Amino acid sequence: MLFKFKIWSDTFLGIALWTFIWAICATIFTFSFGFILALALAKKNIRFAKVWRLIFILPYAIPTFVTLLIFRLLLNGIGPVNSFLNSIGMNSVDFLSVSLNAKITVIAVCVWVGAPYFMLLIAGALTNISRDLYEASEVDGATKWQQFKEITLPMVLHQVAPTLVMTFAYNFNNFWCNLSSD
Repeated sequence: MLFKFKIWSDTFLGIALWTFIWAICATIFTFSFGFILALALAKKNIRFAKVWRLIFILPYAIPTFVTLLIFRLLLNGIGPVNSFLNSIGMNSVDFLSVSLNAKITVIAVCVWVGAPYFMLLIAGALTNISRDLYEASEVDGATKWQQFKEITLPMVLHQVAPTLVMTFAYNFNNFWCNLSSD
């Protein structure tokens, strides 16, 4: 009955579409960025790996509400980010007041908050992959990309798939981030 009115159908469809885009993008980008961080820290020759891990986990350790307030202060019209942009001769960016910019900013903040969680989860998954698989693939002449595509990615996805589904569901219902940016 309500969807017979144009305002209801347009509003509902717009919000439903944005919510779906939000959930997909936030989940994929958070997982991808966490995966990149975990792969970088899994390298044998990285120096100060424990220090880097600590630095990368800090955004996850800070309460989300505090993180949102910090980003709101950093990205407002007269905040430090726009002051820096002005000091190097660029125009200010309306991160929080222009619809598309605000949506991109909200997804970026979600990635900032959630990527450390996936970094830890994937780092654990990477330690469970047998080195024998990589050694056998090297003997067979596999490149690093082929090893990633055929060994690392499937093994990690198998272990974190339930968490990806839960993260998507959480992001689909995640209105706090949108409301806190008003």
